Amino acid sequence: LLKCDVTPNQPSFATLETLRAQTAFVSERISWLPVSIAENFLALQIFIGAKQKLSYQDLLATIPIQKRLRDKLYALSELLPEQVETPYLQQLALVRALLRKPKLLLLDEPFLRMDPVMLRQSESLILECVPDEASVVWATNDLHLASRVSDRTAFMMHGRCTEFSPTTDFYTNPKTREAENFILGRDI
Repeated sequence: LLKCDVTPNQPSFATLETLRAQTAFVSERISWLPVSIAENFLALQIFIGAKQKLSYQDLLATIPIQKRLRDKLYALSELLPEQVETPYLQQLALVRALLRKPKLLLLDEPFLRMDPVMLRQSESLILECVPDEASVVWATNDLHLASRVSDRTAFMMHGRCTEFSPTTDFYTNPKTREAENFILGRDI
């Protein structure tokens, strides 16, 4: 065993803090504080250090949400998270992440329990609210979703990336047998 005195560069606390501030994460497992939805959104503003705290309704008004969905989300404001149906909590978690205006949005199967209408609403929300200069990394097993929303596709199998290509190329001419089998619904 060789001992090496060279240590890898450690990012500074300021660098890590900047990365944290510019990144938002939404997964299928959503965490909420045991207070009302409106109070959760107030806590978000405190957490990110917002100078001016907006009401829950004013926060929602800053995001381009269809009126019917906005009205439904307004109606949830005084409920505790355990009183809200999971698909709405998932949409609220997405709104919560988008309010941070992240430069990197990480999504890990965030909409598993949504019906097709809610899924399209959430999809549209992401596509409309995330600026072009930001990046979205979206992990999903839903081939149709991935083909609709992505520019590039990384195909992962057993913890390793077996293919990374433009989405149209991935679906029309996969480079690996595993990817081809997955696309065609064959046993892998």
